[in-house]
Amino acid sequence: MYNEELGARRFYAVNDIEDTTTIIRGSLIPDGKFLSTPRAYVEAVGDTITIHRFLPTKIIYTVLTVLLLIAVSFSSLSFLNSNGSFNLMAAVGGNDGVPVVVENPYTHQQTPLNYGIQVAMSQPDFFNETRESFISANKTFIEADLTTMQLRFFEDGVLKEQVTILSKGKEGSWWET
Repeated sequence: MYNEELGARRFYAVNDIEDTTTIIRGSLIPDGKFLSTPRAYVEAVGDTITIHRFLPTKIIYTVLTVLLLIAVSFSSLSFLNSNGSFNLMAAVGGNDGVPVVVENPYTHQQTPLNYGIQVAMSQPDFFNETRESFISANKTFIEADLTTMQLRFFEDGVLKEQVTILSKGKEGSWWET
């Protein structure tokens, strides 16, 4: 179909073989010329030639990852310590928190309560004597009496509030009392 008019279009028939694509493995991969970054560069100054080598990218990424992990761990620990919700850094920094103090009811000598077995607590009247010494010394403290299921709050040696304990650890549980 050929028309000799000026605005006419030409029509060409396309062969079926030319219309289908042929898939060849590796045809879209560029030449090896620009596939990798150079590992070194040469610098010529006057009569001297200097070869400068680059560090491999694997080493650089590894070092950056380790530095990032260290920075994140330190910043999160300092945040958690200043936030007060997680007290991991308190033990590392030497701050063990407020110690529990036991006061001798007769001499009024105060000693910190250490971890482990306390011989004084095995005495039958230890808790009553300690409570009476706290009251006479006008201390602020909380008493939990699990035999009568009462919780008492003393402020400056005066009973301010007393409430009933609704439940305690059941037999066989970790919280058994």
